Amino acid sequence: MEYKRRLFAPPYERYLGDEILTDKAYHDNISRADGKESSSEWLENNGSYYTYGIQSIDSIESFAASGSQATIELIVTEQRTLYGSSARIDRNGSAFDTRLVRYNLQSVNGQWKIADYHTVRTIPRR
Repeated sequence: MEYKRRLFAPPYERYLGDEILTDKAYHDNISRADGKESSSEWLENNGSYYTYGIQSIDSIESFAASGSQATIELIVTEQRTLYGSSARIDRNGSAFDTRLVRYNLQSVNGQWKIADYHTVRTIPRR
């Protein structure tokens, strides 16, 4: 979770993405080959950034592996604030929520990396 703090805020240390991401997750967040901006490129190019408060893995819901592929579902809680170029909070890009997230992992040179991920559902807070 420390990676997000360093990837999505100045100085936008995109080189760290290679340590934990591959395939679609890498391209969407770090560097796209299709001429579009990745998430970190968009943030930097627009003078925007995220700050993070609470970030926690609340539970592991499932895990399955086969060869060099694995899938893990986690309940994660995250408090994130998106600041725009004028250092104003972007309420649409900010949230404090708990989600069930599915991560597809791939072993690359013996290291597990996130290949893709998506939110399965947002869990209502009590």
